[in-house]
Amino acid sequence: VLDAIEQLGYRPSGIARSLATRHTGTLGLVVPDVANPFFADVAGGAEREARAEGYYVFLCSTTEDPERELEVLQSLEEKRVDGIVLCSSRLDEATLRAQLRRHRAVVLVNRPLQEDNIGTVLIDDKAGGRLVTEHLLATGHRAIGFLAGPAASFSGRQRIEGYRAALAAAGLQENLAWLRHCPPTVDGGREIARALLAEHPELNALLC
Repeated sequence: VLDAIEQLGYRPSGIARSLATRHTGTLGLVVPDVANPFFADVAGGAEREARAEGYYVFLCSTTEDPERELEVLQSLEEKRVDGIVLCSSRLDEATLRAQLRRHRAVVLVNRPLQEDNIGTVLIDDKAGGRLVTEHLLATGHRAIGFLAGPAASFSGRQRIEGYRAALAAAGLQENLAWLRHCPPTVDGGREIARALLAEHPELNALLC
């Protein structure tokens, strides 16, 4: 039998096996931009740890598009992946909850959500925004512009809160004209930074 298997190049059907075991040995990893170095590092770490446990990873990039993210989550559900790691979701909370309840196991990165089947990995972005702003204030800067990333970014909103808290603690009034949302890319940041500095030459520091 083994000789026949070798000669015929037979391989067991993973689909048939997964139907019997309800286990596919696969995970979905969803990121908003695979070219972003932060998410590239996340993908590398996730793939390394998954492989050590005998899993394969489907890497999906949503290109910062909520509709694309929804399609990806539905596709991973159809593929019966054993779990998903979802980074920096751009979906609204109601849609996100409805989609993730359809998956057996979920880890959210950079987005909090209270559900029994969901684990979270969070950075304290509010503290980060505050610390960076405090550093700029301590070095004498008072006109501090802020490139805050996409408006739908939970991390970006948290950093804004930290920025505002640091300004308030220093007795400074926030200037809303100095805060701009921008695509989370080098080109997007460059374009918005140039526009912001051209409109407000009084700025002497940027938090990005």
